Amino acid sequence: MGWGSSIACWRTCVLNQLPSPSVVALSRCSARCVRQVRTSKLEVVPEPVDTKFFDPQRAKLKATTNPIDKPIFPRGGGAAASVAASTRRPYRFFSVFKFEERKGWDLLLAALLDEFARPGDCDRVELYLLTNRFHDDGELSDQVKRYIKQHTSAAAAAGTGQGAGVDLDQVPRIYVIDSHVPQKTLPALYKAMDCFVLPSRGEGWGRPHVEAMAMALPVIATNWSGPTAFLTEDNGFPLAITGLEQVKTGPWRKHHSWAAPSVPHLRQLMRAVVDDPAGARRKGAAARAHMVQHFSPKKVADVVMQHLRRVEAKLAEDGAL
Repeated sequence: MGWGSSIACWRTCVLNQLPSPSVVALSRCSARCVRQVRTSKLEVVPEPVDTKFFDPQRAKLKATTNPIDKPIFPRGGGAAASVAASTRRPYRFFSVFKFEERKGWDLLLAALLDEFARPGDCDRVELYLLTNRFHDDGELSDQVKRYIKQHTSAAAAAGTGQGAGVDLDQVPRIYVIDSHVPQKTLPALYKAMDCFVLPSRGEGWGRPHVEAMAMALPVIATNWSGPTAFLTEDNGFPLAITGLEQVKTGPWRKHHSWAAPSVPHLRQLMRAVVDDPAGARRKGAAARAHMVQHFSPKKVADVVMQHLRRVEAKLAEDGAL
């Protein structure tokens, strides 16, 4: 047995000897990961979201057409004349993540291309990716471009799917924001969008998800792992998975699995919010109410205090105080 295993065993023994409950997890998903600790020792305390800071009524939009000016495909979204003639701005999808496979950015691009990269649809939507490097030195916008070209070429070669034979002029506008965005500007950025979408393969919690929900955005997110603690059919759009698959990259690839989000279902959900924006906004309002009621700092602090009082009472009962 190595040092790491010895320390893990010692830590588990110590945790199991503590008064019940003594161990805190962020979500039911996190609690299940602490497999060697008895369930009687576990309590779930969620991560709060600042619902006063992330408040759509307080966030102020700048007088600008787009949050950023230049899409990664200058010709993306069809001819400029078509855009100029439009009286309604495109529906804005927004995603926030660190640039790694687990976050499912490739699945998001695949769904966008397969569903909207064709005449009549490409001008209806835009996608904004707020991301940052994660063990990666390349230009993120170049990697996104490369994936789009590979996906459209593969679809054309296979002769299947809506992506078959797609011209890059039919790709909806995609914006990559990979520079630092100050925290104070985040609420305005969320407010400028219409829907948050992140088909990640696994989450411990989902901080951008709850920020978007606090900002009353409809959220499309994978119905697995962390987000299941707060995302429901009543307040959002849970994305189905086709099952679990072995992790292929990173230090956990040999012994761990993650979700396989359904791209066809993702396409359906993205189409649904574009076709019924009013219905999506109603779910966004329900999401905001859910965050205020259950995940504001005060509500989470109340949960923490309840757990601490129970621990204190148990210690007093055992004569440890």
